Formats: sequence, C-alpha cells, structure tokens
Amino acid sequence: MKFFPAVFIAAASACAAGPVRYVPIEYKVVDHPETRSLQLIYENRSSKRVCIGAENWPSKGGIIDNSGDEFYLEVRGTKYFLESANDYCPNCVTKVKPRRTIISKLDYSSFELPEDMFKEKKTLYLKSIGYIC
Repeated sequence: MKFFPAVFIAAASACAAGPVRYVPIEYKVVDHPETRSLQLIYENRSSKRVCIGAENWPSKGGIIDNSGDEFYLEVRGTKYFLESANDYCPNCVTKVKPRRTIISKLDYSSFELPEDMFKEKKTLYLKSIGYIC
C-alpha cells in the first residue's frame, strides 16, 4: 500500500479542479463590404474570464480551425462555407477578461464569396462555445 498516498493525492487534485463550465459565445456581426470582411464582436458580460478555443473564434489572421463544412455564410439562399483550416494549436486560446470586448474578423475570401455578393445581406452561421477559465 505504498502507492496509496500518491493515488489519493492525484485523485483529490483531479476532483478539486471541478467540471469545465461551458458558455455560449454570443457575438455581434458587422458587415464591412468596403473592406470585404465581417467583423465579429464579443463582449464578456460575466464576472469570470472566458476562454475561446481556436475552433470557436477567429485568430488575429482571421482563421478558425475547422473541417470546411462547419461554418458558413448565407447570401441570397446560397451557403458559402468557410475555408478549411486544420492546424493543431493547443495554446491558441483567446482569453477574454470579465467585462471586456474582443473584436476579430473574417474575410469574404475565406468563404470564396463572389464579388457580386459583397453588398448583399449576409448571415453568418458560426456557433461558438467558450469556457470559464
């Protein structure tokens, strides 16, 4: 039973962390046809820091890790899927402090949106999830 204290400490540590608390990321989209991009704005209204993984929020370069069929832009009934980007990045987490706002963007070119659709009404389908961190 020499290993018992080590097992007990490891088990107690795992329980102390508690379950991950996921939160939906409710963001605002502002269309900017003049810059050929969509601006995404997220305000953390909670009193806790929220972390958003690379598969749920655009990087500074406007890239979201995805398989190419998860997120899309709908324009006049046609779906334009976000260009596939698969890059393992375990430390690419956007951390949003309480009561802070972050802004990111997605370029039209990431959806291969035709130029004649630039000034049309657009709907972005991007369901993002974050977690309290």
